[in-house]
Parts: sequence; structure tokens; C-alpha cells
Amino acid sequence: ELSQSTPEAVKKMRSHTRLSIRVNVVVEPASLSHRTGVRLQGITGDVSAGGTQILLPRPLNIGDVYQVSFDRQTLDIPDVFAICLRGRQVRPDAFEAGLRFLEAITLPAPERDDHDDTII
Repeated sequence: ELSQSTPEAVKKMRSHTRLSIRVNVVVEPASLSHRTGVRLQGITGDVSAGGTQILLPRPLNIGDVYQVSFDRQTLDIPDVFAICLRGRQVRPDAFEAGLRFLEAITLPAPERDDHDDTII
């Protein structure tokens, strides 16, 4: 599975439309016995019904399950459990993580701009 984690292979495996959106998130271990009070704060790169890409100050453990909490004022999605499928260091102080939700979520419908139908 790790050998198939190239950017091209990941794009081909996606089965959900991705929403490119920057939302603050908090990530912590899903297991209560592994919670030590450390909560990583990060930001999403994108979100889909099946998963998300997150930028964090520290790497996540690939294969571990995490609880992901979105900033609900920006993106109204309840806390969700996700498994970390991939990760990479993008800068000395930034790590990208690709997570797959354990259950598909429903993304909020995009807000419609009432001026879209205006003829100029």
C-alpha cells in the first residue's frame, strides 16, 4: 500500500470530490488511553466525504486512528475519526497528513451567491 502512495496513484484512488478549503482543525489520538493532553492544531488543504489532507507542525503516525475536530464556524462538520494513510515533511516545521474517515461525512452544500444570475 505504501508503494502505491505516489501523488498520481492517490488521485486515481479517490472516489469522492474534494473541496479545496482552508479550515482550522485539531487532531488527537482516537484512543482515550493514548491521549496525553497533546492536541495538534493544523489546517486543511482539502476535505471530501471520505477524507482530508491536513498540514500540521508535527507528523502523525501512519496507520494510527485520530479524532479530527473542524472549526465548525467555518465548516460545520462534527468530529470524525480518521486513519492516517500517508504523511510527508513539506518544510522543517510542517508535515502533511492524508487521512481517510472511518465513516463518510456529508459536506455542507456550498452557499449560493444570489448575484450569480445577474445579467450585466
